[in-house]
This record gives sequence, structure tokens and C-alpha cells, in this order.
Amino acid sequence: MELNHRPADGPEREREYPKGRFFVFLALLVLILAFIIAAQRLDVRAVEGPAISEIALQASIAAKAAYAYRHAELLGPAREVQARQFEDLALLQYKRAVKGAANANDRRRLIILQYEAGRPDLRQNISALEKGGRRGAERVRLAREAAMWRHIYLGGKLTRDDVDVYEQRIRKSDLGWYEHLALNHLYGRAGLRHQAREQQTLATRAATANVLSLAGVIIAIIVLGMFGLGLLARYVGTKHRRGSEVYLEPEVEPAARERIAGYLLETFVVYLGIVIGVQLLGPVVVHPGVAGTGKLSSTPQVLVTAGVYITGGLLALAYLAARLKSAGWSWHLVGLRSRQPWTDIAWGIGGYAAAVPLILTAAVLSKLLSQYVRTPENPVIPLFVESETLFERLVLLALAVVIAPFFEELFFRGVLYTSFRAKWGIAAGVVGSALAFAGVHPLPLGLLPIFVLGAVFAVLLRERSSLLPGMIAHSMNNAVAFALLFVLAG
Repeated sequence: MELNHRPADGPEREREYPKGRFFVFLALLVLILAFIIAAQRLDVRAVEGPAISEIALQASIAAKAAYAYRHAELLGPAREVQARQFEDLALLQYKRAVKGAANANDRRRLIILQYEAGRPDLRQNISALEKGGRRGAERVRLAREAAMWRHIYLGGKLTRDDVDVYEQRIRKSDLGWYEHLALNHLYGRAGLRHQAREQQTLATRAATANVLSLAGVIIAIIVLGMFGLGLLARYVGTKHRRGSEVYLEPEVEPAARERIAGYLLETFVVYLGIVIGVQLLGPVVVHPGVAGTGKLSSTPQVLVTAGVYITGGLLALAYLAARLKSAGWSWHLVGLRSRQPWTDIAWGIGGYAAAVPLILTAAVLSKLLSQYVRTPENPVIPLFVESETLFERLVLLALAVVIAPFFEELFFRGVLYTSFRAKWGIAAGVVGSALAFAGVHPLPLGLLPIFVLGAVFAVLLRERSSLLPGMIAHSMNNAVAFALLFVLAG
């Protein structure tokens, strides 16, 4: 990337950047990131929480694996040891999901799984569900639901009228795959063997398909990672042979560097401020009743989320355009160009492949620490899982795969990396922009993988003097994450 952009004629374009002003904005950046991290740690939830949490997604796939091992002929003879291991993992994860959170959705699934596994603490969790309501109407509803589970799992004989009433309640409980298990238990306890076998068959097919789909995605990621490992080794070897001269900067006068560093840092701080402001005020303006409650659901919630994100990005983009124009700089300064588009696209694909083994290593380290540190949920996960139509998921997919890579690469790499690079050099630009990128995502355990991603995207910008490779790699990463989420959600 070229840093030797000279300002055009004019008082503002020729003046020196005020000494100390850079560090004022740097302090503001640190404060804003601290505010974002603190807000994440508050982890404010609705009374029942999202329909399914990130931990619960892991629990659900483990439960399906256990069920497939026991019942699917496709997986060969029943393997009780493996099934029990997956079952124990699912129960452990669901207990973590409901711990410290009034989440009736996860607790329902835990109750069903405990009965399926024949665990004695079933009674305790039914009582916990009954006491989970915090408001009058909700308390009555959950007490009635707890009475239903107590009757099905711990009570006496079920009449045909009981079955009809309970069947309707179960089908309206948004249980997903667990609906088959609950109905299987209901019909089995009532002596309706044909209906029970039918639900068991449906549960087995769905669990097997889900597990095999997940295995396919994981295998694809492993193959991509192996290919990327070769690319990474080749890249490191090439850089080692060529030496440090590849990182030499063109001659740029110190005053020009200071202007670039200062004006771009200002722009990035304004970007964060605009995004935070729009995210806080947007839902209030669009739908005042949703402010602080998270009760806007389905299509309106998805559209509000997308609209708020796009509005914040466009406002920040307009500010960036005005700042570049006032300083007499072109868009090339922040990487919005591509001399060789197809080559840049290839670099983006290869860059993401090379990042995969690094991301997986960082993810493993984060996973090892997860038992000691609680990480806030990624807000996109419950929003995606709770989406009810193909249109909603396509909007979220476009937001993650197209819109987010454009705005985030432009500001985190094009603006912030370029600012830090002009001030302190390439290494500071890579590390500083990657830390800020990680800071706006769920912490602390999201720090390592997202930091690695941010560093790789910055290196791609350094190598190609274009944001296009980073946008491609960013888009691929989000697409893979959505594929995993789609499979995990079943």
C-alpha cells in the first residue's frame, strides 16, 4: 500500500497534524473498546434468554450423536460406550447453558434429555423450570408446563385426553429435534407404541443426517486447513529467503505520515462512535417498545438488525469520504482498489486457507480455557437460530458474507491498520488493528481466533495493497461459520 499521498493545495491540506492530538484519539479508542468489552461482560438477557445458546448448540449436536449411535443402522451396531460419552457431554453442556440464566428453552431440552438418559436429577430440573418465571403470567405458564413434564415423566397413567392436550403443548414449545423425543416419551408412557416408534424413527433420521452433515463440513475444513498449511509454509519460506527488504517503506516525509496516522485514527474513532450510537438508538427509533427488551422477533428483528448495521456503516463511509476529500487523498490510501482483481481473489482464498490451521490452533487454546472463563454469546447465533423463514436467513447470510466484510475490512484494515502503520510501522499496524478487531467481538475467549483472523487480513492488505483479498477471506470465514451454524442448528 502506498503511503506517499501528498495533500492537494489548501490550508487544511497543508497544515501539520497537531502534536498530542493523535494520542487523545488513541485514548478515546481504548476507552471505546473498554466500553464494548464491559457491555459484553454484562451479558444482559431477556427473561428466558434466546431460543438456543452457543453452548446449547454444542449440547444438541452431542445429544444427536448419542441418539444416532444408539438407533441408526447406518452407523453400524449400537455402540453404548460412545453413545454414553456423547450423552454425558450433552448433559454437561446443557447444565452449563442453564447455569446462572433463566433460560426455559435450554432447560426444557435438558429435562427431555435427562429422561432419555434415565438420570435421577430430572425431578430437580423440573422444579427449577417451575420456579424460573419472574412475572405473574410467565410464572403461571411455567408452573403449568412443569406440571405437564412431571405428569409425563414422574406421574401415573396418561389418559387419551392427557395425550391430546400435552401433544399440542409440546408442538408449540419450539423444541426442534427434541420435539420427536418428547412425543416419543409421551406416546410410550401412554402405551401408544405405533406413534412412539414413528417419532423414534423421525428422531433417528434427523439426528443421523445432522451428524453426517456436520462431519462433512468438518472434513472440508480439515482438507482446506491442510492445503492452507502448505501455503503458509511456502509463504513463510519465501519471506525468509527474500529477507526484510520486502517490508521497506517508500520514502515518505514524517509530516505526511503524521497527517495520515492522525486523520485516519480520527476517522476510525468516529466510525466506532457512529456504529455504537446507531446500534443503541436504531431499535428505539424503529420500534420504541423493543428498547432494552429484545422482544422484537422474527422478520422485523432481522430487518432492524441489518438496517442498523448498514446505516451505521454508510454514515461512517460518508464521513470517511469527506475526510479523504478534505485531505486531498484518494481511496487508494485505504486500499479500495485492485490492479489485478482475479489475482487478489486468489490471494484471498489462499489467505483464508492459510489462516485455517492458525485459527484452529487458537480455537483449541480458547476451548481449553473455556472451563475457567465465561464468554458472552455471539448475538448472531440466537438471531440465526430463531429466524423462521428462508428470507430471514438469507438476509443474515448477506449481512455476514457481503456487508460485514466490506465495512469491517475498510475500517479495521484500510483505516486503522493504515493509521498505525504510518505512525509506527507494519508490525504495529498488524497487531494494533487485529487487537481492535478482536476487541469488538465476544471476549475473552474470542480474542485468539479473531486476533489471528485480523492479523491475516492485515497481512493480505500489506501484500496486495488492496482490501479485496481481505474481503474475500473475511467473507469465506463468515460463510464457513454460517455453514457450521446451519448444521449445528439442525
